[in-house]
Amino acid sequence: MAMKSAAKSQLTTEKAHVAMYFSDVSPEPSKSQLRFRVIHFWEARNIAKAGALIGIELLLIDEHV
Repeated sequence: MAMKSAAKSQLTTEKAHVAMYFSDVSPEPSKSQLRFRVIHFWEARNIAKAGALIGIELLLIDEHV
């Protein structure tokens, strides 16, 4: 399977169709919304302790050239 390379990785908001990068997002949750594509999702559970959740790892990629 061939992978496509992109010069810019753009994120768009639902309200306005303008490119947005992680560095452009306000630290206040009510000020900004960010939609992204999850590249990798890993959920770790402890089998010895009735499947207790140990952690969740998400890999997100933001490229700003």
